[in-house]
Amino acid sequence: EAEAFEVLQLARSSKTAGAISRMAVRFASGDDQMASLIREQQDAIAYRKKLDQDLIEALGQSSNQRNSEIESHIRAELQSLTDRLDTLDQTIQEKFPKYAELTRREPLSLKAAQTLLRPQEALLTFIQPLVAELTHVFVVRHDKSVAYTVELSVFELERMVTTLRAGVDASQVQTLADLPAFDVDLAHTLYQKLLSPAKDMLSGATHLFVVPEGALQSLPLGVLVTEKPKEIPEDPSDYQDIAWLYKDYAITTLPSVASLRALRVFAKKGQA
Repeated sequence: EAEAFEVLQLARSSKTAGAISRMAVRFASGDDQMASLIREQQDAIAYRKKLDQDLIEALGQSSNQRNSEIESHIRAELQSLTDRLDTLDQTIQEKFPKYAELTRREPLSLKAAQTLLRPQEALLTFIQPLVAELTHVFVVRHDKSVAYTVELSVFELERMVTTLRAGVDASQVQTLADLPAFDVDLAHTLYQKLLSPAKDMLSGATHLFVVPEGALQSLPLGVLVTEKPKEIPEDPSDYQDIAWLYKDYAITTLPSVASLRALRVFAKKGQA
């Protein structure tokens, strides 16, 4: 289970998650020297990616169009940039070890994630293999964890989310009166499939950290319905009696599991 938790993170790592993590560290540090080094490091990484692409394109030319001088120049730039990045990495590691720890590429271990969670908190994350009709769910508490699989394919989840979003996305209609009724039965069905197996595991939790996957990234998880509605709402006021997931938990959406570490280290406590 612990190994699967780390593999999951490698499978769904994103540029967005990495950028958010690095930005959080840079702005939270309040250290001009650190910010300068990190910006130089990020610019160098971006330029190296461009050079890699340039080299691939140069090598992909037909034999009569390839230019050995251009290829040699790109390789020389790549080597120089790699050496500079090695130096920057070492400097950052020595001067700012906390930042180096936060931005390393290795996924957050299950044990490390548990140490970052408080007793009333839980972490939820998902993965959907494209070739399978399944969704894998990981639930992590500070002292325990569980992983389970539900029969919910990528395409089925996309269909359900599209239907649910139609009832909450006012940008798709001219007036609120044109907004379709929210499908509370479908919201309950999705809850049953996705989260009801974790009900016991979530006992005592009041705050969920959610790392969504695929279609779930476009749906606030709090609109899921935990109990089957006794009747379909006909008036907007009827929705207040629905057992929304939001009523049971405060919910925070994270771009990656590893961003929990950045959140815990740099979040400032309220002074009220």
